[in-house]
Amino acid sequence: MTCDVEFLAEVNAALADARFDWLGISLFEGWLELSREPHRYRISWSGWLSTTSSPTVGSDVHGYVFAPVIGPMIGTNLLEIQHHNGVYEFRFSSDQSVFAGHWPSDAADHVLMVEAITDNAPFTWGLLD
Repeated sequence: MTCDVEFLAEVNAALADARFDWLGISLFEGWLELSREPHRYRISWSGWLSTTSSPTVGSDVHGYVFAPVIGPMIGTNLLEIQHHNGVYEFRFSSDQSVFAGHWPSDAADHVLMVEAITDNAPFTWGLLD
């Protein structure tokens, strides 16, 4: 897997120390909303989340299974997102990390979609695959 390192650097600059305010979960995906005044951002995933760098559940799992993985980080700050061989690590101020990646047979064309919810943010949206 490749990573657009320039866009990842732009995301990290905009979201460094952003507060993780809200978690959304649907049937097969989820998203977190973050704020760093004066902007708000959304990061969506469509693969897996884990407390380790590999998936801990099968690929037929519904999105709500991941709530206990990422939920404890609500109210903490996102320090940075790192890329390791196709897996993204969300590092939080609580000294905890959450990892996101593709299922081995996943047809999705990206791991993360990052978008600005407010106007005049440093970027509007982008994909990290």
